[in-house]
Amino acid sequence: MPSHPPMPPPNHHHPPLIRRPPSRQFPPIPLRPPPLTSLHQHRDTPVNNPSIPFSFNAINQKLIAEILKRYPPQYKKAAVMPLLDLGQRQHGFTSISVMNEVARVLEMPPMRVYEVATFYTMYNRDPVGRFHVQVCTTVRLPSPPPPIPPLPHTTTHY
Repeated sequence: MPSHPPMPPPNHHHPPLIRRPPSRQFPPIPLRPPPLTSLHQHRDTPVNNPSIPFSFNAINQKLIAEILKRYPPQYKKAAVMPLLDLGQRQHGFTSISVMNEVARVLEMPPMRVYEVATFYTMYNRDPVGRFHVQVCTTVRLPSPPPPIPPLPHTTTHY
């Protein structure tokens, strides 16, 4: 059995601890929230303003009745997302008129509908073109496979 060299005696004399300042300084917390950006503020435009009338068509009204059956009467506000989706599919985008109609149907304050529509990116607040392309940038794509090494030089003997 091999013998190991003896362990040195423990060093009871440690160097003094050096206190260092933190390497990262955090910015102070602002007292006021930053001003809202255009993403969260509605600006009336010729194609998106409250004076443009919107109402659900007969087919969507039947769908709304079916959707509202899923919720108890006191919780019909929970249907705000499916109704916004119906309005967007019918109108082409989620305009302020669509949001106001959803608020009227669900008997809830329009501001609550605006909050939902501005929070979720699936609701298009502006008209979109014929093709709406979205790219997910949160998924890490796999790296390409490593190159295949060249085959070693072989000779054939007959």
